[in-house]
Amino acid sequence: MVVVWLAIDPHTDGDRERLEGALPMMRVGDPDLGVSADAASGQVRIGGVSEQHLEEVVHRLAREFGVAARIGRPQAAYKETLTAGADGEAKYVGTSDGRGQYGHAKIHVYPGPAGSGYVFEDDLTGGSIPPRFITAIDAGIQEALRHGGLSGHPIDDVRVVLFDGSYHDVDSSDEAFRIAGALAFCDAIRRTGSVLLEPLMSVDISMPPECRDRVVHALSSGHGQIVGEAERQGMFMLNALVPVTGSFGLAAAIAAVTGGRGECTARFSHYAPVRRGIDGGDRDANVLAPLLPRTPLHGLHASLPEPPPEIDESS
Repeated sequence: MVVVWLAIDPHTDGDRERLEGALPMMRVGDPDLGVSADAASGQVRIGGVSEQHLEEVVHRLAREFGVAARIGRPQAAYKETLTAGADGEAKYVGTSDGRGQYGHAKIHVYPGPAGSGYVFEDDLTGGSIPPRFITAIDAGIQEALRHGGLSGHPIDDVRVVLFDGSYHDVDSSDEAFRIAGALAFCDAIRRTGSVLLEPLMSVDISMPPECRDRVVHALSSGHGQIVGEAERQGMFMLNALVPVTGSFGLAAAIAAVTGGRGECTARFSHYAPVRRGIDGGDRDANVLAPLLPRTPLHGLHASLPEPPPEIDESS
């Protein structure tokens, strides 16, 4: 589960080679470590479950593999989810290598329960699309999910039902139906709403009791919400839910306001809609911020560009 991304820019070509060799080895023992690379820019990003997790990765790269690099600021791994159901349809007609291409798909999309991920269902009747093309439609929809919704972030917790379409005896192909599936999903997104989801971290803090007010102030600065308090063995314990962006630098802030006597640990809890105040500045007002369609809608064309690929350590 990647909830934080960090750009890493090696100083030299030698550092880049060492980085490319180190990351696959590190992923073998760290399944939570994500890696993406932009083929156009050459930028490498590492992903993890917390800021502390990525700090440990960066230290290991320098200490064990001799990688010297500039490190970017941590970035939240946002997602989107739908707020309502909608229908989508796309008919792709084109040519490739001198032959015709034809694919046609009709789908229903529905918002799924939190944490349900992506669900694809085949509800075709009457042989409107041969079974051999169903997998290609599914793949195209998943490509559109990764490519992003109204804000360009990946879409999650969605159920898609394929209910109709058509094919051509000669011109239909896997590629044509992959594109038709992706465009049908983009068409559905135009007709429904979505909200931006952010990762929330469960933060545990222990401190001397006299430091409580200063710690609470530090938490509120990061839009944290206290969910539990207790006192044990002369120490005061707090548990809070904090947006991942509010957790960046929190451990250092807690150490500062407690004179080094406080300890802070953070772990991923769940995704929740980003909340904005009526004036756009107060997250605590609990007013959902719906996403507005961009013009043109991201991905509404046949040749959908791929998102930054995951580096495959087996290659």
